[in-house]
Amino acid sequence: MTTPSQFTVAVCTRNRAHLLPTVVQSIARQDFPDRSIDILIVDNDSTDETPRVIQQLSEEFPGVRGAREPRRGIGHARNRAIEEARGEWLVYIDDDAEMLPGYFAALNRVLQEENDIGAVGGPIEVGWLGPVPAWYEPALDGLFNKLDIASYRTTLRYPQEIYTTNFAARTNLLRELGGFRADLAAPGSGVTAEAEDAEMVLRIQTVAGLRILWEPAMRVRHYVQPERLTPAYMIAKAEQTGRARCRIERAYPGHGGVSRAWAGLAEWAARKLAGRTRGPLTERVHLATAMGYLKEWRRPSAS
Repeated sequence: MTTPSQFTVAVCTRNRAHLLPTVVQSIARQDFPDRSIDILIVDNDSTDETPRVIQQLSEEFPGVRGAREPRRGIGHARNRAIEEARGEWLVYIDDDAEMLPGYFAALNRVLQEENDIGAVGGPIEVGWLGPVPAWYEPALDGLFNKLDIASYRTTLRYPQEIYTTNFAARTNLLRELGGFRADLAAPGSGVTAEAEDAEMVLRIQTVAGLRILWEPAMRVRHYVQPERLTPAYMIAKAEQTGRARCRIERAYPGHGGVSRAWAGLAEWAARKLAGRTRGPLTERVHLATAMGYLKEWRRPSAS
């Protein structure tokens, strides 16, 4: 069992200076007796006021510091955080999220009570920065990282996974594994459908042989950005998610595979024939995910 001496919390960001105070305050104001929490904001080549806001936050909260990653892409930013981390455990949270009370107390309990841990994650609820459109359907929350696997602590196995919206792993393990892959996002796709977190979960399980733990008391709220509330964005993200998932599963034979995409298409067709759809946009998103996987699977050059 391990009691970490320090946590580094990484907030990777690009051109979202206006959101940084919310996430940093939610971390800095955690009721946790160990004040060795290091808050690292990785500026991924921002062109807005991000450097100035990081400076202001570092003056307001002594644990805040910044680092710059000029190579654009969330994978590069996450790897910069690995390089710069000072803590024994590295916690990732998105710049458009906030850490809910009790997070570090829950994480610390896990690390005191469990062994052979590679990574830990917990629930992600969806929050709103504006009104919810009338056409929005509840099942679409999954596109915005909603995650609620269990009400109790448990070990996860792929395709169960945790997201880097709420993801803690041992820093040295991430270094030993070579960091996150930065080649899974589709260049120029215009959507955030990276799958580095899913690939890292698989690598921790298969290469390092360590457990991925789910801890329901480690809670995060992820806010939906208004510019992403369009059917076109959601469908494009779903297709790119399917493509990225295919690239991952090709690299790890025996974990998932094309049969699941075909099963997804069969489920979609069955619901359509039975007239039991979950909503027109939800069904289009479901179809786009399966088709994205199949399109990538048919590409001989896929890796």
